[in-house]
Amino acid sequence: MAEGLVGHLGFSTHGPLEVIEETINTDEFESVNLHYYYVNPRNLPAVQLARSKDMGVFIISRRTKAGNCSIRRRSWSISVLPGRRYR
Repeated sequence: MAEGLVGHLGFSTHGPLEVIEETINTDEFESVNLHYYYVNPRNLPAVQLARSKDMGVFIISRRTKAGNCSIRRRSWSISVLPGRRYR
């Protein structure tokens, strides 16, 4: 980045929370792409840490792979958007 070839640097992850937090704490990155969704907010501490460091936070796979909501289950459905049901 010092040579001016790269303007901004971020990282994307599917890793465990501890690894995400360690990477954020390196202070080498300006943004992070990670899984976060209200059905299972396991990465909320990483989102909060990134925001406390004024990093950009991009949420990936909020309803699909991350939450396994794409798997149809007869016994339940999850509301993923206000007024809509995902089955």
